[in-house]
This record gives sequence, C-alpha cells and structure tokens, in this order.
Amino acid sequence: MEKGLLDYSDTLVGRLWMATRTLLQMLQDRGYNIDWEKDVPLFSDFETKMRPLDLADPGKSQHLLNQLQRTIYHEPTGETIEVFWVCGKVGKNSDAVNDISRILKEKQRDGRTVVIVIQVEQCSISGPARDELRRHDDTCLEFFDTGLLLRNIMHHRLQPKFRILTESEAEKVKKNYCVTSDQLPSLLWEDNVRRYLGLKVGDVVRIKRLADGGHDISYRIVQARQVGKKKKYK
Repeated sequence: MEKGLLDYSDTLVGRLWMATRTLLQMLQDRGYNIDWEKDVPLFSDFETKMRPLDLADPGKSQHLLNQLQRTIYHEPTGETIEVFWVCGKVGKNSDAVNDISRILKEKQRDGRTVVIVIQVEQCSISGPARDELRRHDDTCLEFFDTGLLLRNIMHHRLQPKFRILTESEAEKVKKNYCVTSDQLPSLLWEDNVRRYLGLKVGDVVRIKRLADGGHDISYRIVQARQVGKKKKYK
C-alpha cells in the first residue's frame, strides 16, 4: 500500500505520523522543494523514535516532539518555513512561545519567515500566548492541529482543483469579466483550503470543479481575517 493511503489513526504515534505526512504533502503542494514520499519516515522508524510519547507528561512529550521541528527553505521566494510541534497547556511564558518568538525576531531581519505551529491532540494554546506570538507579525503564523492533518483534504479525488493565479493572470480574469477585486467572490481567511495552500490576502485562485458533462470554472479572491469578533481559543 502506498504511503499516501496508510492509516495508523488508532494510536497516538500513528496519528502523529499521518500528520507529518500531510504536513510534507502540504509544503510540497505549496511549491517547496520536497518529495514527501521520500521525506516521510518509515512508520516503523517513526514509531521507535516516538514510542515513549505520553501526553500525561507534557515536559517529556515536548522534548520528543522537538525532534520533529524542521526548517525548510523556498529558494525562488527566499521564504523560510519553521515548523514547531507543541503539546500540553501552552502559556505566554512557556518555552515553546519563547522559542517561536525568538525565531520570528531573528528570521524576519533576513527575509520572510512563516512559522507553522502544530498542536498535538489535547493541546491548548492560551489567548495571551497567541497574542504574544501574533505581536511579531500576524501574517507569519499558521496554526494547525493534528486532527485536521490526519487526512489530506486536497488529495481527495472529489476535491475541486485550485490554482493560484499570477498577478497578470488575475488582472486578465478581472478584465474578461469586467469586475474589480471587490466584486470577485471571496475565499475566507478561515477556509481550510486557504490555510492548506498558505494563500495570502489578495491572492486570486482558479477553481475547477467536476460538473455534469464536464467542468465548472470559478474564481475567488482571499479576504483578510475578519476582525471585531471575539476570538475563541482552543
């Protein structure tokens, strides 16, 4: 069976392995120089390394999860992805928040850095902790939980195909349909496809859906995060 179909969701370590697989698929789909099938570790090797993981002991577990942290470069754009895995109750003054804040401070001087924070099941990041991280640059932070990453929503055969348009392509679409950016249908900031692809505000995407007798083509533009609503932190 292919790695993309293997299901180990009956154990904690198995779910972490599956989340790692989806993470690498996601970064490859974003254009990073990754071959996820080669980069995903064998489950047997992963299980041996992570077997002592026990969420009842967050300190010990965080020490193990630190082995999954990685830095990935995107040479064409000069962008850097920093991946952090966190567990337990993460507060404003926790080591995890301090480490991520330090990376944001250091890397942003050299170029754009995106920090992906992956919350292991039962993990909770406090509101003050999130606010402390977002104080550096709200657009550089992405939060996922392992439950969302168990299966790849973009690799399902019925999932519509998304393609990010270049600026010139987006302008051509708006000209052809005689619309402005404000008149294009919106893709919300909270949308899981937007999150998966790491789309930025103002990005225009082409969406190709299966339809009776062929395909249906539509376009959407990414909206900024809605403000003014009370945030709910998990």
